[in-house]
Parts: sequence; structure tokens; C-alpha cells
Amino acid sequence: MTRIWGIVRGWMTRRWWLGVSVALGMVCTLPSLNVGLVLDDYWHYATFVDVPGLAKSKLIAPKDAFDLFAFCDGDEERMQTLKNEGVLPWWTNVGLKAAFWRPVTSLTHWVDYRHWPEWPVLMHVHSVLWYGAMVFAVGMLYRSVLGMTWVAGLAMLLYAVDDAHGMPVGFLANRNSLLATFFGTMSVVCHIKWRGSGWRIGAILAPVLFGVALLSAEAGVGALAYYIAYALILDGAGWRRGLAKLWPYVVVLVAWRIAWQLLGYGISTGTGFYVDPIREPWGFLEAVLTRGPILLFGHWLGGSDVSIMLDVRGLAIFWGVAVVLSVVIFSVMIGVIRQRATARFWLVGMFMALIPICSAVANDRMLVFVGIGGMGLIAEFAAWAGKHRPYLFGFKRKALVVVCGGLLFVHVALAPAALAWRSANAVGPKAMMAAIQVSIPDESQVDQQELVVVNTPLVLPIGCLSVERALAGKPVPQRVRLLGPSAADLTLTRTNRRTLRVRPKGGYLTAPFDRLFRGTHAPFLLGALVNLDGVEVEISELTEDGRPAVATFRFAEPLDAESYQWVVWRGGMYVPFEVPGVGQTVQVPCALPSF
Repeated sequence: MTRIWGIVRGWMTRRWWLGVSVALGMVCTLPSLNVGLVLDDYWHYATFVDVPGLAKSKLIAPKDAFDLFAFCDGDEERMQTLKNEGVLPWWTNVGLKAAFWRPVTSLTHWVDYRHWPEWPVLMHVHSVLWYGAMVFAVGMLYRSVLGMTWVAGLAMLLYAVDDAHGMPVGFLANRNSLLATFFGTMSVVCHIKWRGSGWRIGAILAPVLFGVALLSAEAGVGALAYYIAYALILDGAGWRRGLAKLWPYVVVLVAWRIAWQLLGYGISTGTGFYVDPIREPWGFLEAVLTRGPILLFGHWLGGSDVSIMLDVRGLAIFWGVAVVLSVVIFSVMIGVIRQRATARFWLVGMFMALIPICSAVANDRMLVFVGIGGMGLIAEFAAWAGKHRPYLFGFKRKALVVVCGGLLFVHVALAPAALAWRSANAVGPKAMMAAIQVSIPDESQVDQQELVVVNTPLVLPIGCLSVERALAGKPVPQRVRLLGPSAADLTLTRTNRRTLRVRPKGGYLTAPFDRLFRGTHAPFLLGALVNLDGVEVEISELTEDGRPAVATFRFAEPLDAESYQWVVWRGGMYVPFEVPGVGQTVQVPCALPSF
């Protein structure tokens, strides 16, 4: 075994090992080629291509082919149209804004949808190539800091097969993370060559590449973490001079943010999904403290996404476990952190990259920049542990073996298979997502009916139902009406021929993805009315914290009219729902995902 490990370590020092790591990462993500279009991809498609059987696709798709990430742009008339059509849920604030400036990424989608619109597999090949480029850039950074060592080679391998990358590479609309990380990391490499070996061209290239990273996605700000970490830890001129040389990046960042704001991009204040660090500093600080440990858990073991589905008590337990886990790991790593400056560089970079991603709900897909420092730190820890284990005894030795062995087992033995699975199921189990967006029990007259969805595992896919069905050659309902929130037990009471009262357990707006559409900045008032074409929604009761507890739906026609088709989620698909009689109450169990 020792001999085999010696051979592998020798391979890791070779120049071609970077190519092996890139190739291995790309191979692990090949299952994404069969994903097709999901969620936002449908609306990006509709921006470029007329969708057969869906004449109104242009009305509800993003306005500009090179501005694909400004779908919710705060235009109240457009938001009302999206609500009327059922693309957005009824509780959506008409002033909702979640608009991002990503022209570089939009350009790559323009290439896809203009040149091979009928071949999603080629779009995914495009993303896999960007993934390979991202891994290559990160590998160059490891070699810039650690040299041609086996530790750098191990870090490359860990990053290449990190399963947290499954969603960015498998979900076309999340390609922006790959581009931002590629350009941002290449910028850091240029910065290090400039500061470390006097490569003057790097002083120009690095800020330019940083700007391109920001124009690819807001995630590009993560590169700043590694400029700062290098200045503080590794800059040969000292940390004061190192920090002073960062002014070009500050200028680029400030100019980008000002332009971002002036051009009308931004997010709604108080939304439960995003927090703007500039407009909501205290809310952002709270997000860092609550989401940060959960994201670290996702880096160590994966699965920060689970937090999205937890109630308040479950989230508190998850947070506590995440804090304890990180404290234990860092306690065991303290030796290598004290002894190696490069380990401190990875640690500082990892923590600083963690801060900006706390502006969104915790999800492993956000960890692309955090993982750069995180995998570098794990690789250095593994090397240090192998060297120092013989000199430790008792509890310290056992702790070292458990922590180091556990991290390597997760990130070497399990990660490749997990990356392949997550690439193939980028936004959730593929069968479940397809069922949410396509399965309608009776298709004979659905193109002349409004589809009334009583409950659903996830709200987001409902908005893509019409485009997905049209592209699949299936009849499209006139409109889609969603009554309940994501995954909740419902109590339905029919008060008269046209009226239905819906009481979700715990009220509306409990799930983070539901709060994407309406946050604390726009609370409902008791008795407030939401007027949609053919239905009026009244907020009949509020929870103690001001969320809708009961919504009363008054339809234009009797609930059992043929113009409606009622469906309920059961057994992993939508099945017919029998509307209760006047005065009757029925219970609808939680529409939990069926795997």
C-alpha cells in the first residue's frame, strides 16, 4: 500500500497531473448531458426561440437575449402578467426584483440557443467544457501557491471531483458560477505572478479578468478573498504594501456596483431568499452568522441544501451540528495552520469567500470559491497529518486519524459518484422534476381549461409547466393556478359554490424558495385582496408574525365547472382532485418529494 501511495504521489507532481484532474472532473460531470432544460432554462429558451403551441412565451420570457438574469425586474405590469398566467405564485409582490447583471454568461447562452437550440445535449457539453476550464484555472492557482508538489496535485483532485459543483455544471442557467470562478481564479493567478515574480502584465490582466468575472456573475467577488489572503499572508513585501496594491480591484468592484445599481439591477429589500449587503447590512450580518456555519458544513460533508427543507427547530439543530463540526475540524487542523503560511492563506481565503455567498439561502452550489481554499487546506492538512501522526499518541492521534481520514473518505472515495449523481439531477431528482412540470391526469381538454394545482412539493417548477409541456408537444393549459405553498399539509373548506378556503399548516411563506417571491418588506394586511384574471384571493387570517395563515379563493365560476381541472400531488405525480361539496372540509397531506 505504501508503495502504491508513493507512486501516486509521484504522479501528482508531474505536469500532466493537472490534465488528469481536469479530465476526471469532466468525466464525473458527463451524466449532466442527459439533463436537458430545467427551471430557468425554459424561459431562456423562450427568449430566443418561439415555443410551438405557446404564443405568449415572448410575453413572459426575459426581455433581452443578453440580459437573461433579469427575469423579475420590478416592472409591476409585467409581474402582474406573470402572476395572471401562473408563472409566479399568487402571493408574489408585484414590485419583486431579483435582477442580475451577467452579460458575459448571457453571451454563452446566446451561442447555445442561436446555434443548436434543438440540442440541449450540446448546451451541456458547453457547460462541461467550462467546468474543465474552471478546474484548470484552480489547478494553476494551487501550483502558483504550492509549486509542483503532490500537495498541489491532491488539492486539484479534491476540487475537480467536489460534488458541490454538480448543480453549477448540470443546470444550464447556473453556468454563471463556472464562468465567474474561471475568470476570477485566473485573475488571482495573474495577481500572484505579478506580486510574487514581478510579472508586470499581471498587474493589468488581473483587474481586467476580475471585471469579466463580475460581469459573469456576482459570485466573481469571491476572487477578492484570495487577493486579500495573499496580501495578508504571502506577499513578500509585507501585508501593508500587499493590501495597498489591491486598489485596482477595489476600483473595479466599486465601478461594477455603481453601474449595477444605475442600470436598474438589484434585489428586493427583505426578501427571504437574498440579502443585499449594501442595502441591508444588519440583515446581511445575521445571514452570515446563520448561513455561514451551514455552508461550512456543506463544504466539509456536503448537504447544506437540506437546510432549505427544515422548519425553525430543525434548522436550529442543523446550525448547532454545523458549528460543532467546524470547531472540531479546525481544532484538529490547528497544527498545520500554525506551521504553514500557505495553509493560513487557504484558511483566510476560504473564510473570506464564505462571507459574500451568505447573501443567498445556503446551498452547496454556492461553494465554488470557498472550495478553492477549503480543498487546499484539506490537502495541506493531509500532508501534515501523514508527517506528524507517528509523533502523536492517545486522543490526539485518534482525533487526527478520524478527522483526516473522514475528510479524505468523503472527498476522494464518495465525491466522484456524488458529483456524477448531482450533475445528472442538478435541481432535484429528475423524475420528480419532470412530474411536477408535465404530469396532468386528463389531457383531453386541458388546453381549454385552467389547471388548478392544490399542492406541490416545490413552487418554482410550476412556473415552467407551460413551456415544458409545449416543448414536449403536449397541450398547454389556459392558465395555472397554485393554491398552496411548497410541501405543507393543507386544510381545504368550501364555503359556497365558487369559494374555497385554504389553511396550510404553519401558514404561507415558510419555505425559503416561497419567500423568494415575497419577503418581509411587503407584508400582507388582514383582508388584503389579490386580484387575478378569473380569481380573487383574500387574506382571511394572519399568523403571529404577519404571514398569511388562511387564503380564501373566489373563482369566477363554480369550482366543479368544466373550465377547471383540479389536481393534487400524490405518489410522485399529479392525480385528479375531487373538489369538496359546499360546507365540507378535506385534509390534503404534505406533498413531500417522492424519490
